[in-house]
Amino acid sequence: MRRFWARHRFLMRLIIMSLTVVCIAVLLFNVAVFRRAHQYMEQQNREKYQSGAYAFAQYMEEQILLMYSRAVRFNYDQNFQNLNLEAHVFNQLEFIRLLRTYLNAAPLANEMCMYFEDSDFVISSTAKYDFSYFTMQYLADGNAALSEEIADFVTGDATEQWSYFSTFGQVANSKQRLLVRISVTVPGASGVRKANVLYCITADSLRSLFLSSMNVGMEYAILDAQGDMLYQSALLTDHLPSWLNAMENPTESLDYTVNKEKFTAFFVRNELTYLTVVPTEWIVRDLNNYYSAMVRMIWMCVAVLLIAAAFSVYVSYEPVHSMVRRTVKEPDEQLATDELGAIENEMERIQQQNERMNSLVLEQGDMLDDAIVDSLLRGKTVSAKQMEWIAQRMPGERFTVVAVFGLQLNHAARELLQEKLNAFADMRVMIVGMPQEQHTALMCALNGDASRQKFAQRLLPLLGGAQLSVGIGPEVEQLADVHAAYVCAMTAMHQRGGLTYYEEIVDENSQILEYPVTEALLLARSIEDGDENGVEQALKDLRAYLSQREHPTVQASFVRHELESAFIKHLRRLELPLSDGQMNELIATRDGEALCDMLADLAKSACREINARREQETRNFNQRILDYVNAHYTDKEISLIQVSDAFGLSIYALSRLYKEIAGIGFREHIIAKRMELAYHMVVSTEKSIREIADETGIGNPDYLTKLFKAHYGTTPSRLRAR
Repeated sequence: MRRFWARHRFLMRLIIMSLTVVCIAVLLFNVAVFRRAHQYMEQQNREKYQSGAYAFAQYMEEQILLMYSRAVRFNYDQNFQNLNLEAHVFNQLEFIRLLRTYLNAAPLANEMCMYFEDSDFVISSTAKYDFSYFTMQYLADGNAALSEEIADFVTGDATEQWSYFSTFGQVANSKQRLLVRISVTVPGASGVRKANVLYCITADSLRSLFLSSMNVGMEYAILDAQGDMLYQSALLTDHLPSWLNAMENPTESLDYTVNKEKFTAFFVRNELTYLTVVPTEWIVRDLNNYYSAMVRMIWMCVAVLLIAAAFSVYVSYEPVHSMVRRTVKEPDEQLATDELGAIENEMERIQQQNERMNSLVLEQGDMLDDAIVDSLLRGKTVSAKQMEWIAQRMPGERFTVVAVFGLQLNHAARELLQEKLNAFADMRVMIVGMPQEQHTALMCALNGDASRQKFAQRLLPLLGGAQLSVGIGPEVEQLADVHAAYVCAMTAMHQRGGLTYYEEIVDENSQILEYPVTEALLLARSIEDGDENGVEQALKDLRAYLSQREHPTVQASFVRHELESAFIKHLRRLELPLSDGQMNELIATRDGEALCDMLADLAKSACREINARREQETRNFNQRILDYVNAHYTDKEISLIQVSDAFGLSIYALSRLYKEIAGIGFREHIIAKRMELAYHMVVSTEKSIREIADETGIGNPDYLTKLFKAHYGTTPSRLRAR
């Protein structure tokens, strides 16, 4: 040994020195680089879990806001106006169906209930409950003290937009619920009734709709502003750290230990406190694996360097007897769930859901505007609340109506035209399509020095210079009088082409001495509308007009001739010409009373013919709408706007017409058609639930399962297993 050391002393010293330098370099490199990288990656991982806490909080608040926006629609939903729940059990079933429709738009809630002030029952989206059973058995599971608290919560007056009550930790797992209460007013046959809307949310709903979609696996809890527990997931320990309520920084996190197990807690404090907890091992698990893999690679590199150094020394000292070749196989990288990507996908889904909700709110607002304006123009009864709503939307000192024959606008074109006209500060415009009458009506509120002439100057260029018949009615001072202005506008629209003011028609006819202008125009308008009652009223006024005046013979004959001529021309324009015998008999009439009798018979006959035509056209039109929906109901993007644009209708007109055609609302009919197709595919094909969801247009398999269970009382998987 001594001889070997003496002979190879220089070599051994060189090897020892080289090994020492390499080891020191590796140690410094490990401390300076990899330790810092480890800390940086741990911080990044913590931020991902913190983002999960923010996503949880934002998702919950978006869902609560969605529930609130749906519940306040009860304040003006006319579907409830004639539903007297105490009158008949059918009304209760209809109310349950309507509640189920509202519930479908709130995916987080499992059940939607309503309690009316001073009533002894609670009606939900599934059944009607006796109040004492609902609070004592259904929610409190026989706990009398808890039942009293629930009863106070259900019947109480809300001081905030929404309030919370939790039965978690107080009753059996199957009975545990988080209740969200929203106070509303519901229109009814006997007036407006105060009511409280209750959304029931279960633990399974929270976990399946939020955490499973994110694939994060965090345990979580919700606390109210006082720090009381509203909800905690089943696997979360009951030992919540005492520091929770004392913390003020919403971005803060804390490591703590329970029963020798380490946990890390993240929370966000908004209206409620959202707490998420993960085992600390989860945060550093992937980092430790990465760090271990890097250390192995470093030592492999050190070994290679040592072999290279030894070879360089021995190559000039003695032959190399052997060289060990090693194949370094890099460890497979552990496949880890991309949690940040899952959170980003969930945030994108929430954003898309918010956009759909905002679109739905705007769509409902447009439908309400169309409904009220359509009722005003047609002379239907409008409630004081509706009148107040439209007055706020269209503040004006004076009002007028413009009718444009042959103008058909889709939803986008109507919104664009309305936006351009509303850009002028001195007027506000609402546009309503009248597809059955083949024209579009524009109701305008005028302020300041604005006038009908100024409105016409702005309107005509926006119509593209098309050759349209435009009729403008007189200005009125009250919204209740716009019906008269609309009738005058339609009368002017049909008299001649181009732009026509109603007063011009009146002035032209007034040049005929003692000519009954108003009565004649009203008769023509009533015939065109197919309104036999209007015909009778117009002829009654015409008889009174003719009988109250003593006309010279020549003048009376001239007035009768003008009436007969206008009547014959009007029927020709409506493609209902009189026969030669009828025209001769009409012209030969010399007495005003006999003329009115003959005009009554001919006008009523024309009304019946016009109504028969319209009924046939309406049936054909309705069938075209059904055929279109049957061909496109599996499209994921199908909507009221899409169908209304295809047929030149407003979304209000289509919604109202669709209930007359199908007997149910548009959305309910689409869902029913999709459920029929899904049922057929489940029992007759081997396609997966996701494939069925895509092919039926629903898209989300979880939502398909929820709808399927609501319609058929079982899930697709269980039905297929039978």
